[in-house]
Amino acid sequence: MIMERKTENKLASNMVYQMVYQSLVVFYPLLTMPVVSKAFGSEILGTYSYTYSIAYYFSLVSILGIQTYGSRLVAFDRDDTSKLKKSFWQLYSIQLLCTSIVLGIYIGYVFLGTNNYPMTWLLQGTTILMAMTDISWFFTGIEQFKTMVLRNTIIKIISLIAILILVRSASDLNVYILIMNGSNIMGQLIIWPSALKIVGTPRFSLSNMKFHMPQVIKLFVPIMATNAYVLIDKTMLGLMRPMAEVGYYENSDRLIKMPVGLACAVSAVILPRAAYYVSHGQSEKIIEYLQKTFKVVLLFAVPIAVGLAGVAPELVPWYLGEDFIPCIGYIQMLSPVIIIVVIGNILRMQYYVPKQKDAEYTRCVVLVAIINFIINFLTVRTYGGYGIIVGTLIGEGVGMFYLVFKSKDEVPYANVMKVFGTYMLAASLMGVVIRIVGRKLGASIYTNAIQVLIGAVIYFIVLFLIGKVTNYKRK
Repeated sequence: MIMERKTENKLASNMVYQMVYQSLVVFYPLLTMPVVSKAFGSEILGTYSYTYSIAYYFSLVSILGIQTYGSRLVAFDRDDTSKLKKSFWQLYSIQLLCTSIVLGIYIGYVFLGTNNYPMTWLLQGTTILMAMTDISWFFTGIEQFKTMVLRNTIIKIISLIAILILVRSASDLNVYILIMNGSNIMGQLIIWPSALKIVGTPRFSLSNMKFHMPQVIKLFVPIMATNAYVLIDKTMLGLMRPMAEVGYYENSDRLIKMPVGLACAVSAVILPRAAYYVSHGQSEKIIEYLQKTFKVVLLFAVPIAVGLAGVAPELVPWYLGEDFIPCIGYIQMLSPVIIIVVIGNILRMQYYVPKQKDAEYTRCVVLVAIINFIINFLTVRTYGGYGIIVGTLIGEGVGMFYLVFKSKDEVPYANVMKVFGTYMLAASLMGVVIRIVGRKLGASIYTNAIQVLIGAVIYFIVLFLIGKVTNYKRK
């Protein structure tokens, strides 16, 4: 009983650390987006997004599936110090080798394959250096989230100050890239001393590469597919439409991804705990945590999705500037993705990955990527960003339902659906009131503040009343 209480307390503290950090992650772009958008304009912002998407492909290939596989393996081995040290250096040796090879290929690509913005392309390659130094998977596996949170918080604050001071106009694009990527590399390097205290002096070894590589590659396929269809949206927009449209989509996508990051933080915390339970024959605990996570995360994800669509017409003009007015329609159409992605992420990180159902997980993500690519190819040239959004909605929706269908025999979804229906009813009523307020008051920061305040009050009052009615009927 005492041990179980300690476990719950550690999980709770890790959750708090992650939520504090993810809150910073949310507020960080909230502060930087208007500065960057107004300094660069839609075309230069589109250039940044397009070049970053290409560089990020390379960094994904360099890291393979080590992030997910590493977290799981470390969680399995953390009770055996000798085994833990051996596993860490074997995996990091693979990571170092792969990132070094890919970095060389990328530099060749920049000098041989690109003509415009050579310095911008070269600086974007620092994303591969980020992958080379990233050992966050180790701290996730041993559930030491405090170390990562403190590091990331300091780095985010420093980079925020640098952006506010140094990014003033379109000519500061390369400065912005240096701040963003350079601060992340610094953040990775800062936590290495803490890791070395646990894993000891470097013992680079590729002796067990034949054992690890099949697992790393197996998990790389869904990771690559997931990121590919997210990044390919911007790549295809950049190839087929004006760069300004990439800028519109970039800002809309960022706003949508903020709440998704908060929700996914919960799954990131529970993943190593779930993997630990599997390794100790306590799989029933996974379903228990899964139910709790759905209830808590959807409580906030549903109203945020509805609310963001509701406040968009009054938010975009003052927040992003008149140059980004097309973002209103993008945000409203994209908002359901918040709920879809959150549900899918919870299932992937708390059910499929810890239970090592890698084949089903991989099939799902590849299916989503194929659907997304086909729809994009058919619609982008004619409909631009709206075609991308349709592909995202359909692809993510199919993926979510696939994961639900394949896990329905173990996960009691009837309870989840009841909870979701209740949240959706309350959020819908909230959304109607938000739009009425917006139409009457017009676009301004004060209007958005009033909308958020009134919306939150209505949402929780409706939930309270529904709870009262439900309890009365039970009696």
